Parts: sequence; C-alpha cells; structure tokens
Amino acid sequence: MLAEQNNQVRIANLAKLFIRHLHSTMSNYIVTAKAATAVTHSLHGSFTAPGSSDLIVFKNSRFEVHSVSAEGLQYLTEGKMFGRIGAAKLFTPKGENKALMVIVTLKQDVAIVEYDNGRIKTLASRNISENFGRPASNGILLSVHPDGEIIGLRIMSSTFKCITWNRATSKLSTYSLNYSLTHLSDFVFLHGFQFPMIALIYGDLVGRHVITCRISLDEQEFENGPWSRGHIEWEAHTLIAVPPPLCGVIVVGCSSLLYIKDNSTISTVSPPFLSKSIVNCYDAAPDGLTYFLGQLDGTLSLLKLDIETDAEGKVTLSRMRASILGVTSPPDSLSYMHKESLLFVGSRIADSKLLRLNSLAICDETWTEVESFPNLAPIVDMVLVDMAKQGQGEIISCSGYGKDGSLKVIRSGIGLYELARLDIPFVNRVWALRYITNEPYDNLFILGVVGNSTMVIKFQENQAEQISVDGLETAEQTFVAANCHMTDGALAIVQVVRSKIQLADASLDGRKLDEWKFPDGSEVSLAACEGTSGRLLVACRHILHYFNVRDDRLQLVTTRTMENEASCVEFGCLSDEGVGVCIVGHWTKICLQLLFVPSLEPVQTVYLEDSSVIRSALMCKFESNMYLFVSLADGNLIFYSIDENSFALIDGKKVSLGTDSISLKMFKTKNTLSILACTEKPTVIYMNNNKLQFSSLDSSAIYYMTPLFTSAYDNGVLFTNGQCLTIGIVDEIKKLHIRSVVLGETPRRIVWQPENKLVGVLTIRIMDLPGNSSSESSASNRALHSASAPPLRRATLTVDPNSAINEGAVNIGAEDTGVDRSIETHSFLLLDQNSFDVLHAYSMNPLEECTSILSCTMGEDQNPFFILSAAVITADETEPLQGRLLMLRYERDGQGNSSLNLVHEKEVNGCVYAMASFKSKLLVAMNSSVLLFEWSDVTGLQLVSSCSLFVTAMHLKVRDEVILVGDIQRSIAVLRYVPSESSFVEEARDYHPNWISAIEVIDNDYFMAAENSLNITVSQKDLQQQPVSESQVVKSAGRLHLGEYINVFKHGALSMYSYAGISSLVSNPIMIGTAEGSILIYCQIQDSHFRVLNDLQRCFSDIVPDNVGCIAYDSYRRYVVYEKNAPAFGFIDGDLIEQLLEMPRQEAIRLINGWIAAGRISPERCSNITTAQQIIDLIEELSRIH
Repeated sequence: MLAEQNNQVRIANLAKLFIRHLHSTMSNYIVTAKAATAVTHSLHGSFTAPGSSDLIVFKNSRFEVHSVSAEGLQYLTEGKMFGRIGAAKLFTPKGENKALMVIVTLKQDVAIVEYDNGRIKTLASRNISENFGRPASNGILLSVHPDGEIIGLRIMSSTFKCITWNRATSKLSTYSLNYSLTHLSDFVFLHGFQFPMIALIYGDLVGRHVITCRISLDEQEFENGPWSRGHIEWEAHTLIAVPPPLCGVIVVGCSSLLYIKDNSTISTVSPPFLSKSIVNCYDAAPDGLTYFLGQLDGTLSLLKLDIETDAEGKVTLSRMRASILGVTSPPDSLSYMHKESLLFVGSRIADSKLLRLNSLAICDETWTEVESFPNLAPIVDMVLVDMAKQGQGEIISCSGYGKDGSLKVIRSGIGLYELARLDIPFVNRVWALRYITNEPYDNLFILGVVGNSTMVIKFQENQAEQISVDGLETAEQTFVAANCHMTDGALAIVQVVRSKIQLADASLDGRKLDEWKFPDGSEVSLAACEGTSGRLLVACRHILHYFNVRDDRLQLVTTRTMENEASCVEFGCLSDEGVGVCIVGHWTKICLQLLFVPSLEPVQTVYLEDSSVIRSALMCKFESNMYLFVSLADGNLIFYSIDENSFALIDGKKVSLGTDSISLKMFKTKNTLSILACTEKPTVIYMNNNKLQFSSLDSSAIYYMTPLFTSAYDNGVLFTNGQCLTIGIVDEIKKLHIRSVVLGETPRRIVWQPENKLVGVLTIRIMDLPGNSSSESSASNRALHSASAPPLRRATLTVDPNSAINEGAVNIGAEDTGVDRSIETHSFLLLDQNSFDVLHAYSMNPLEECTSILSCTMGEDQNPFFILSAAVITADETEPLQGRLLMLRYERDGQGNSSLNLVHEKEVNGCVYAMASFKSKLLVAMNSSVLLFEWSDVTGLQLVSSCSLFVTAMHLKVRDEVILVGDIQRSIAVLRYVPSESSFVEEARDYHPNWISAIEVIDNDYFMAAENSLNITVSQKDLQQQPVSESQVVKSAGRLHLGEYINVFKHGALSMYSYAGISSLVSNPIMIGTAEGSILIYCQIQDSHFRVLNDLQRCFSDIVPDNVGCIAYDSYRRYVVYEKNAPAFGFIDGDLIEQLLEMPRQEAIRLINGWIAAGRISPERCSNITTAQQIIDLIEELSRIH
C-alpha cells in the first residue's frame, strides 16, 4: 500500500514537471505601443535644403524632422537609430550651403547624416569606444568647429577625441588627446582663430577655471591657448561660444554670466533670478548677440550683448543685459527660429511647447503658445483600469514633476465626440440626405424604425423637426435611402421599402417622381444603393434585381434567380459607367458570391463552413490594397485581399469584434478613409503604414451609422444605438489618445479602487515656509476636503526655517541669495475616476515621506481599505528607522457626503517601500526584510512572519502563491509562504548583482526584472533541478538591452486583441512604463513561433531599411552591466520585425523566400508555418496586440 502511494506521488510529481516543461516552451515578445515622448535635444537649421528652416527633435533613439513656417511645424520624416542618442549637432562643411548632422550614441557610435529626398542618409559612421577608462559623470560633450573641419567629443573622463570627416571617401578619422584636467564641465570651439581653438571649463581643489587650448592634429595633443581665467564662479558649468563680430565665450554659472574674449576683455552680470535655478540649456539668435536661457524650474530668460564699434571697425562689448521672459515647461533644449519668431521648448519632464515670441522687449505677454506636445515622461507609476467595464483598458500614469506634475490618461482606440442627441428610440437604420437646398450639406434624416415605419426629420441650424414628404413612404420601414441626380441635374431621393421603390423630388417640393412595385407582389427583403448614382440592388428573398435611375425614371436592368435566399446584398467597386461587381451573402448554404454588374453573372463563390450567417459586406480600397470585409451574425468579421483583375479573394482572416451582428459603414475623418463596424463594441478599421488596423471606438453600442456632412459638422457621423439618435465627430485616427489631468505637484504612486470608483495618488508638493508666499496652485489646494495625518507617537518633528534639517527634502538659505525657502510635503489625494475631481487631500507630517499605496480588502472585511506607508527620512541615517502604515477608508453617507477616515495606524521600525495583498493579508517590503501582517477589527495589524535576506527590499510583487522580491543591489528572489509554519522559504534567487528598478511575476515559473543599465531580463526557475530544501538558482530565459529606464510593470493590455486565434499565439501581456515616456507591451509567444521569428529577426536586422547610423543591431541590443557584456537572447523585437509590414508585400515575401532558400529561416521548425506569406500573417497577427 505504501509503495503504491509513493508511486502515485511520483507520477503526480512527474506530471507537474511535464506540465511545467510544456509551459517552459514559451518565449518573449516585446513591442512599443507608444514611443518615447521625452525631448532630450532639439536643433534648428537648414537641414533639408539650402536656406530652409527646419527643426529636429530628439526623443531617445529617434528624431523627428519638421519644416518650420509662420503657422507652426509640419512633420517631414523620422530617423530611427539602434542606439540611445546622447548628443547631436548641426554643422555646415566649408563650401557647402546645407547643414549636416553629427549624432553620438551612449554606446559611442558616431554618425554623420544628411537629409536626402525625404530620407535620412548616413554619410559615415563608426564606433569609437575603447576598452579602458570610465565614462564622464556629466555625460557626453560635443562641439563642432565653426568651419565643420573638426568634431570635438568628450565621452570618457580623461580622453578628448577629435573626429575629422572626408565626404569624398566617407571616412571618419579619430584622434585621442589625453588631458589631465579634473572635473571637466564643458568645452566649445571658439570663433575667430586661424587654428582650431577650444575653451574648457574645469574645477580643482582651489576653484573653477576657464582655459583655452589649441588642437594640434599633427602632434595629437593640446597646446596652450592665448588666454586663461582662473578662480571664476565656483558653480560655473556651461560655455557658450560667441560668433563674429564679437567672438569670445560666455561662462554660465549659478549666480552670474561672464563674458571673456581675452585676458583683458571681461564683463559680467549677476541677475537675481539666475540663482533660483540652474541654467541647463540655451540657444542663440543668428546675430550672436541675443541668447535664450532655460532654467530647470521653467524660467526662460533673455541675455543681450550690446556692442560698440570704434573708428577702426573693431567691435567690443559695451554691456550685458539679462531679463526674464516668463515661465514655461522646464526646458532641456531650446531652439530659436528667428525668421518665424518661434521658440521650441523641449522638455523631458513636462509637455514640450512651441511659443511665438511677441516681442523681445519685456512686457506682460512675451509669447503666445502655438502648440503643446504631450509628454508622458517620466512614467513613475501607472495603473491599468477598465472604468466602463467593457474590456477596454485605460492607463493612468504618474507623469511630470513639480508644477508640471500630472496624471496622464492613456487609452487605446479612437475618440467619438458627441455633439447633439435626439431621443428617438427604436431606430435601427439612418440616412443623412440633402433636401431642397442649394448648399452641399445634409439636412434631412430618414430613420428606419422598428415596427414597420419610417420617420423623416428636417435638421437645420441645430434644430430638428419631423416633417412629411409627399414622395417618401413613412408607413413602412425603409431598407435604403439615398440621393441621386436626375438627367437635368436636379436632386432626387430614391427610397426602398418592403412593398415598393420610390423616387421623390429633392430640389423643389418633394413630390413623387416614380414608383416601382413588383408585378407578382413580391416583397423586398434586402436593398443596397451605390453612392449617389441611383443604382440599386434589391433582393426579394432568392431573386435579385438590379435597378438604375435613368431618364428620371426607375428602370429594371437585370434580374437573377439564385439558389438560396440572400442574407446580404451590397455593391462592390463600380466604374463611372456602372461596371464592376456586387456582393451577395446566402442563407442555407452559407456562402459569399461576387457577381458582375450589370449582368449579375457569378465571378467568385466562397463557401464559409462552420460560420454564422453573413449580415453585411463592404469592399473598399485602402492605399493601394483592395479589401473585402464580410460581417457575420455572431460578431465575427472576415476580411480578404482582392486581386483587382480577377476579383479573386485572397488570404481570408477572421477577427472577433463581439457577439452581436455587425453593420459595416464607410466614413472619412480628416481625409482618412475608415470603416466603422457597428456593433455592441464599435470598432474602426483603417490602414496605417500599409497595415490594416482595428481600433475600438470610445463609445457604447452603435448599431447603424451614416456619414454626415453639414456646415457645422464637417466629416461628422449620424448614428443610433437603438435608444437615441446622435450626431458626433470621430476623432483623429491614431492608436493612443492622451488626456492630461493637471495636479501642479509631483505624482509618485497611484492605485485604483474600482469598488468606489476612486483613484488614489501619492504626491509631493512644495510648501512655502513663513515669510514666503505660495505662487503655485496644486491639486491638494483644490481638494473638496482636507485633513492631516496624526503626529508620530515616538517623535515630534519640527522644521527650523533657518537651518537645513533634511538636505534631501529641504532647500533653505538666506533670503538675499534668492534660493527658494521651501519644504516638500507629501500627500495622499483621492480623485473621482471619471471627472478626476480631487475629493480628499490627506497631508503627512514634515519630513515624513509617502513611499507606497495599496487598495485591498483585509481579513473577512470585504470593504476595501487604502493602505498608505510613510517613513521619516533624514540625511544622517543610512536607512530609515521610523515609519508607519495608515489604513484609510472612504465612506459615503445617505446624503451623498463622503469622508476619508483613519481606521488604524501601525508604526514600524523602517521604511515600507512596497506592499501587496497576499491571501487577505498584508505583505510589505521594509528595509532589509519582507513582513506579513494579518488584520482583525480587534487587534488591528499584527505581524505574522518575517524574512530578512536582503540588502534593501525595494520591490515586491505577488501572483497566486509566488512572492517576488526585488533587492536594490542583489537582483531578485522568489519566496514561498508556508502557512503551517508561519514562515517564508526562499525558493530561488538570482545571484548576479543588479540594481533593480522594477520587477514582475509573469507566471508561477517566469519572472521579469529591469535594472539601471537599461536592460530587461526574464528569469525562470531551473526546471531541471529537483525540488530541494535549499534555494534554487534562477535560470536566464531572456535578456535584452532596451535602452530605456523601466519604472513599472503592470499585467494587462490596452488594445482589443480578440483577433481569432490570438489567445493561442500570446499569453501574459504586461504593460511597461519608462522614464522616457514610452509604453511597451511584453507577452509570451509559443516557442515554435519564436524559433521562426528569431531566424527572421537575425536575417532582417542585417538589412533594416533606413537604419540611421548603420549601427549593428546585435551591438545595440547587447546586454551590458558594468563588466558583463553578453549578447541578447530570448526576445523577439516587435519593433524590428514589424518593419517588414511597412514594406511592399511582394518585396517582403521575396526577401523571406530568399532567406528560406538559403537555409537561414527554417519554417519546418513550426508545424503551422511553411511559407513566407504565413510568416507575414503571423507578424500581422502579433502586431494587433498594440
């Protein structure tokens, strides 16, 4: 008996291992849903043509080229690099009249590029990295000689590189010049010298100095320059080269601006505003006498150099004037477009701005904002919500900093703006027509009403009234109605009802012009009209008639008797002469037929086995591709590519858009042709980059729609949901829509409580100390109700305004220095999830910082809590020693009033960095430990178990039984809780030291982590190891250099990806938010698909079109952490392989077939993929997840 039990246990264990092994055949797929929005650099110059005005905006690894006009910016093209861009400059080589651009990446790839007929062309590129030295602490410094002869570059702390370029040979030559200067802050090439001359600013033990050096390429060394200046302002950090006629250099400090031309020509100005915030960017007007300065707090200022000319024509500086222009987004780059009087303000932490300068003189209205560019960066935290509970997610992210802090609401899909509504129920069909008007606008609505009737509504100047038109039938339900033109050009309306077809005047009085009744008394079951041509298809069960309006009469052209009753009739593509095809769906033997028009002879028949009844069809041309869309009664949609010569249907694919029947209608928005699939979850179908896209419409059910063209609503739509009639406008077709909720303070953590429809946010705001006045409006000050946390029981903290108690939180100085006298105050804000009104603000004590927030139920109490963790953090403690957990509950009374009540407070001996709900208990990561608390109404929070195996446990994630802990230095560890022993067991650990920035549990065996070297890794438990009592070592299942700093992972996905079969392709989707403002999607794919796509990725990475800089893909994606340098593996880069879909289809297939023939791709490794077309189909299906 015992042996049998042991055998059963052994079989069960083997079964578990087998299941885990099957699951382990999943691999990693990552793709960008929203590219980085943080602007790191911007440049202005004549890049696209001689004399042109162009703005180049850099965002992480890509840059956008815009043409500048007085009206604003016009997008031209985009350049993408396999590298994170660290610096860039425009320069014009001697003898040329169009600017080139030099770009340097963080992995030390240097490229010189130019604009050539709409494309970015790489002229020369080279990697200049070396295997010694350490990177400079203040990043890459780049300057170009005024004549474009030499490019100066400082990347490593003790090496200066000079780069020369020859256009004829496309060769980049580099020279390394060693220097012994410490703390080199900046350098620039100077104007007005015969030989290459640079100015450098550096610091040593006695102060900060500016010197000049001549670059000798022959000797490959620095030579002493003509002047030097020692002991300048201690905090001077930036040099600005002054062009002719003045020449010289401006030294920018934290309290003064210093001009130096030689040892005797020196001038300085110390504006008070300069000491309030650091100048971190600038741009100059072409005259070299006007400079725009941008400070970290958003202050824009103007520096003017006044000059005088003596009798000999020598130009000298008479004085420097500095003044404030105003406050805008904190700038990281400024680009002044002098011809258009525009100033671009690029920001990493706020929305970038395009400003029109009204006057360079100081006045109340210095500029007008022309355009604002939404920026998600930095995404510090985010939450994925489904507010409407329709399966369509939205991301709410914590973005921005300080006065520019905000919540960004990001949704996938397309917006629908409701403009007017008529409460007319039971409408199931609508048409918008023209009636007795000389204007080209729709003013008549014909409504098919359930119950066998029709309504006619006159719509004019936002007023609607029901009218009667003699030539239109209202006692029967309308199948189709449309305008058409008579022989004399007069306007008419053709209407098909169950018993007849009517032709009514629409130019004079609405009288009946003609009527057709079928001689045998047949009744109409379906009808369709082709635009305003007057061509009609009318089905009477299994008999199909083709009519035309000719000589002001209805004429029967062709009749065809079919084998089965029609379930759908629709015109396809017809010529102006009425020659083409029509589409017919059939009952009984469910099939789709294409018939020639006008003969109605069959062209193509496709039988749909195991499919529901065809309800609607639509043929249209997107870009250069012809498609046929066929909707079924069960909510599925089938679409085909069409051969325009033979009308053959190719590559039928199916997508599920819901469960109800679908009606297909075409419309335009901003000149973009789209299709609306009307159903309980309306979906817009459109073409983008040669790819067919499906995006949900931000609306409840729509069952019928028609385009609406009026003077007030250009490209509007008229639709019904069965309850009311609505006029609206479909928003611009784009994949993600961003709404900003301004907080005016820095958001740090966010949580959603769906039970009460609330969003909770932890924020930091600047509180003024006595004697100062607050100038910023924050969300905390707008709250309907405010409260403060009770004082800490163990200590009373006070803030002395005359001393810096906490250097990390307080910035206090003497009043005459101009330094802000302020302190950070942390708060918990409670917002309504729909309106985002601030309902409650809960402020913490001075020097007490909020660190994490959680919404959950505890114990047997099913009413949710907000659990807030806070800690006292001071500069003299190596780690926080005092903190607490606050349990808050939101409650409403019968009168609709709300309150936020403190239910329980638990003091802890440290800082709780992360929290998670675990089996109705509270799991926290505090200092070096993981603690588990349980809750009861009587005793409150009580410690159940603890685990102290970490340096600092910063991150904590839970899924089912798995507990994943991210250590700030020691990577990740997997814990398991043993209830019988009330203890934690370490199941697995990554023993490679990594500075972790975010973690996530993919499933019970796979874990994801990101670290500060901009890499992402996927680990798994080593399934080959037998379970033992000691901790296992996690095995790497994938690693990739992402090139972006990940702050947060969240399970779920924004996009509707109910594509038929997609659930069998991908699993465990996870949203990723980065400091650069990008949103990525990770998911797992089958290993068989991974092998084919990995082969494809390896081949395609060698020939990627428009690879700016010609940087090797493998080099870019290499996993580099300190001394460790290893190739990436285990990831499919969706951004890379989806570029195949942007190529002409036949060219992509030709490429793949060539790789298959060469043995570089082996489709046989995947049983259901054998051809190039199937590989393309697989990529298309995967692309629908974002």
